[in-house]
Amino acid sequence: MGETQRLQSYKNKIFQCLITIFIWKAISGNIHYVVREETLKGFFVGNIPMDLGIDGNNLSEYGLWIATRTGMVQ
Repeated sequence: MGETQRLQSYKNKIFQCLITIFIWKAISGNIHYVVREETLKGFFVGNIPMDLGIDGNNLSEYGLWIATRTGMVQ
């Protein structure tokens, strides 16, 4: 009887891990913008906050930042 309970416990833990991984994958993600090297400086790439569906003035409240090769913008 103890062996059956232990096996069921392992199955439950594995199931919980799989569900956690599935949810993590579903809610996390990255947005990538590809800009050709020949693009002129100041070229409009995209509206990142709008693509994320948030207010761009409050990025830091969401714990978000925009990383560029020249530095970071929060």
